Amino acid sequence: MNQPTREEFEQFKQEIRQEVRQQIREQVTEEIKVTRVEIVSEDALKRLESINEKLDQQSKRFDHIDGLLLAHSRNISTLQTDVSTLQTDVSTIKETMATKEYIEKRFDSIAEVQKLILDRLPKPPERND
Repeated sequence: MNQPTREEFEQFKQEIRQEVRQQIREQVTEEIKVTRVEIVSEDALKRLESINEKLDQQSKRFDHIDGLLLAHSRNISTLQTDVSTLQTDVSTIKETMATKEYIEKRFDSIAEVQKLILDRLPKPPERND
């Protein structure tokens, strides 16, 4: 058998090392998932707390405004119902109300009947003074 020379052996060793290095570079490892990393400076933490307080204030304001908006919405709905009722009432009044012409005709008719009645009454005797 042919035994490799030292030089051949070193060359073979070098090839194996290169192959192993290549395999290590190509090897895919499983990712480690980080759930939470907390590296926050004290200034950043104070700023975040300040922002959080402002957000809480805004949230309270929005809740207050939302309540006012709901109250106004209810009031507007009530007013719309009242206006609708008033419109119906006004329409009813207009339908049942006598016009000026109608009233004048009625007065003329009454005046004519009154004149007819007065014409039929006996005339009072004349006075001699």
